[in-house]
Amino acid sequence: MEELEKEISEAARLSKYLARRNYLFAYGVTLISVFASIAAGILVALDGLDPAVIAAIASLPAGMMTFKTVFRFEQKSAWFWHKTKNLERLYRSLAYENANPSEVSKEFSNIELEMESDWVSFGVSDKKID
Repeated sequence: MEELEKEISEAARLSKYLARRNYLFAYGVTLISVFASIAAGILVALDGLDPAVIAAIASLPAGMMTFKTVFRFEQKSAWFWHKTKNLERLYRSLAYENANPSEVSKEFSNIELEMESDWVSFGVSDKKID
């Protein structure tokens, strides 16, 4: 039983880490876009910088939004949070509710299979995460 607890706990910890990482990536890309847009506007008004530099900074928001759309950080973060909550529920049932390890193992396998089918991939329309 301790092996199963450890496996579920490690899977939940990794999933939580990946949820946070994807959330921070989404947030970071958005912040870069906003600040680049503001900076480009200010630099045009100051009229002291090379137009190529201003153009490069002005193009950052579109590039960042494309990057965010392609890599789908927000959707992946939600997917990982959903997986984390399912695994934490499973861990608690095993650790504190005297759940049957065999049943927990089956449920663990089912969660892995179900979550894999809901994975947010490139070029696929959004999938609903319950």
